[in-house]
Amino acid sequence: MVYKEMIHLFFICNMILSIAGGLFFLMLYGRSSSVVHRWSFIGHWSLKVGLASFASGALFTALNFDVPTYPELLNAFGAALIWTWACFFHYKYFLKDGYSSKKSA
Repeated sequence: MVYKEMIHLFFICNMILSIAGGLFFLMLYGRSSSVVHRWSFIGHWSLKVGLASFASGALFTALNFDVPTYPELLNAFGAALIWTWACFFHYKYFLKDGYSSKKSA
């Protein structure tokens, strides 16, 4: 793979990571009924700061336009897929249907 394509793929992966991290932050902290609001101070703020720094770090990495190594590119690609899946899963099972509308057998 040539460097130009690697930079573009790395940029796309990190933008997906930044957007997914921001969406996950909003999904967890955007509702007053979320479980994270009942956590202890340390648990609540460590998750909040961790998600915010993750999303902003991915954005800064994307905007650097560095040539990644193959392990960095593979790591960013895998993380982008996992975070995208996590956002869709969280939306489908906790936001769209609602937390209390679980179907009983």
